[in-house]
Amino acid sequence: MRTKSCLTAALLAVALTASLTGTASAHQHRHHAKHHRHHHAEHRHQVVPQRLHLAQANLKQGEAKFAADLAEVTEGRPDFVTLNEAGYRTDEEIRPQGYDAYRGLSSPYTRETPVLWRKHRWEAIGHGTRWMTRRQVRWGQRAVNWVTLRSTRTGNVVSVVSAHPAPTLPRTEGLLPKFAKHLVTVVTHLEKRGPVLVGGDLNSHYTSSLFPRTIFDKGGLTSTYATFGMPVGGTGDHGGATIDYLLYTSGLVPKEQSTAELHSDHDAVFGTFKLGS
Repeated sequence: MRTKSCLTAALLAVALTASLTGTASAHQHRHHAKHHRHHHAEHRHQVVPQRLHLAQANLKQGEAKFAADLAEVTEGRPDFVTLNEAGYRTDEEIRPQGYDAYRGLSSPYTRETPVLWRKHRWEAIGHGTRWMTRRQVRWGQRAVNWVTLRSTRTGNVVSVVSAHPAPTLPRTEGLLPKFAKHLVTVVTHLEKRGPVLVGGDLNSHYTSSLFPRTIFDKGGLTSTYATFGMPVGGTGDHGGATIDYLLYTSGLVPKEQSTAELHSDHDAVFGTFKLGS
C-alpha cells in the first residue's frame, strides 16, 4: 500500500510540473508522478565525466537564409542547440537531420524558442514551456522552453533552456528583470535533476546596467563571458554589443567559447562544458 508521505510527494511533483508547463495533460501528470517515485534513484547516479557542446543562435524572424544559418550552427554537431525567433518556422525547418526538437505550440511566442538535441546521444525525459511575461504590448509576451535529457552513453542528466526576453523599450520597461526572476525559478526546479544550460538572446549588453547580473548571481546562473570575456565586436550587428549568451549552473565547467558570423543580425555562440570531475 502506498504510504501517505509517498502520495504527498507524488502530488507535489504533479503540482510543480503543472506550474512549469501550464498546459500539462492529465496523462503527463500521471507520468511525472510515476517517475517521481524513481527521483531519488536518479540522484544516486554517479556523474560520469563528459564534455557537452551547446550552440545558441537568434536566426532572425523572416531571414531568407534561415536554412543556411541553421546548417552553420549545427555543422559541428553540438549536443544541444537553442534557437530564437523561430516562431513562424515549421517543425521541419527547425529540425536538422540527426536532431530532435521541443517547443510549445500554443503561440508564436512559445514556438520561437525551441530546444534541439542530438537524438542518438540524448533522450528526452522531460520538457515544458513557461510564460515569462504576458504584457499586452508588441513583444511584451515571452516564454521559455526547456528539455531534460539523459545521455545514452553515460546516463548523465542535464536540462537545456531556450530564452529570449523582450528588448527594453518604454512599452516593455521592467519586463527584463521579471523575465530573469522567472527564469531563475525554472532553472532552480530543473536543477533537482541535474545541471542546467541556458542559451538565449537576452537583449542586454553584458556590461550594461540592463543585464540582470544580480538576479542571475543569486540564482546560480553564470555566463561564459565571466570566464572567457566578451567576443571582440560583440555578438552581431548591434553596435558592438554582446547580447547573446550561454549560461550555466554548478556542476558544469566552461572549457571553450567561440562565435560564428551568420546571415542573421546575430552571431551564433558556441560553448563546450565539462560535466563531472
